[in-house]
Amino acid sequence: MVSIADYREKLFDFLLLLSSWEYRDLTQVAAHPMPLRAAQHVESTEQVPRFDNSQMDGFVVHPSDPEVVAGKPVPLLPMAAAGHNPEPLTPGFAMPIMTGAKIPEWDGPAYDDDEFEYDLCVVPVEETVSGFDDLSHVTFTPQATFEPGRFVRHRGSDIDYEEKLCAVGDHLTPALLGSLASVGLTQIAVFKPLRVLVVSTGDEVCQPGQHPGAAQIYDSNTSAAVAALSAAGAHVVGTLHAPDHPDLLLDAVRSWQADDDRRADVVVSMGGISMGAREVIRLASELEVQRGVENWYGGAQSPRLPNSGMEFCRLPMQPGGPQAVGQLAGVPWVALPGNPVSTLVSIEVLLRTSMFGAHPRNRMNVTVRTPDGEPVSSPAGKTQMRFARADADGSAQLECSNSSHLLHMQADATLLVMIPEDVSVIEDGDMFEALAL
Repeated sequence: MVSIADYREKLFDFLLLLSSWEYRDLTQVAAHPMPLRAAQHVESTEQVPRFDNSQMDGFVVHPSDPEVVAGKPVPLLPMAAAGHNPEPLTPGFAMPIMTGAKIPEWDGPAYDDDEFEYDLCVVPVEETVSGFDDLSHVTFTPQATFEPGRFVRHRGSDIDYEEKLCAVGDHLTPALLGSLASVGLTQIAVFKPLRVLVVSTGDEVCQPGQHPGAAQIYDSNTSAAVAALSAAGAHVVGTLHAPDHPDLLLDAVRSWQADDDRRADVVVSMGGISMGAREVIRLASELEVQRGVENWYGGAQSPRLPNSGMEFCRLPMQPGGPQAVGQLAGVPWVALPGNPVSTLVSIEVLLRTSMFGAHPRNRMNVTVRTPDGEPVSSPAGKTQMRFARADADGSAQLECSNSSHLLHMQADATLLVMIPEDVSVIEDGDMFEALAL
């Protein structure tokens, strides 16, 4: 038995070994459907804001100017508009200013009671008698407040010189991309999304659009896995289906990899790893080992990964206990169990962050509601992963069954509830940790 944490470490080794980077324009990174990860450390060479500017429409004044605070009409200088450098503010005058416009320089004396010698302020339109209706004079109401720095966005208040903007591995979220653009950055080094070939297996599976045999089912795994992997940040380059014949499986993947335009970094397969007599991934691994095929990443590069073929593991997790990792047909390979719910749980719990570096899901504690309020069993010694739906009151409604073939029953799930190994009975009203999907 391999712990969930140890298996994640194996997958993280793949991420480290397969990662490559490239420079991309910020506009390309912003348009990518999932946040990419930075492959460089970035420090700011600018201040943001680049200059003091107004937080709102109003009138900029010196808060200690006696002519301004006397309650009489104050003559106005030309308006400070956004994108234009204003003339200096002189004593006895106010200046109309627009949101985001640069605060003018103060061209006057320091007043005796002026603790902040040149710190101007903006008086909002609402604290004037007529606002912008008269652009020759402004009269401030008795409620107007004259306070140094009021409604002024100060230079460098968001980002200062040499401030760290991002580190290697950080997810380039919308706010972070905006911050990088705000200091004038046009390109950034990013890790390229791993290119994934999705392979379904089994004689019992036929593709949608084909006529199934008497003992065949349609392939639901491929569509579900492609969607889940893409949502995790993978670049799915294609899909294949292989029957329960190891040579046909290996030949199909080698043929795919021979075309450089569609070549994958890693294969993710479903099925063929359990304990049956015709488990095609196990049989293919045995062939590779018998033929003396060594994995290119083995030995000192990654002692946690097998030197030849695949390593088959059992995790204390339900569904998704059987897992395998290694190399087949010269390609790094991750093999998932074949039941569709097991596939989705495996991608969510194991691959999403450890192998594809996706942003972690939000975790929360939820009160679970069992079907009909009755106790529900959970396998002792295993972490049970149960899809659930968040109700309006914040509780998590468990589905009637957690059987790994009941895919449609999980279709409207918004949570993945994690039942700890030491829990054998789930009572209505129990509280557990959950991932927000």
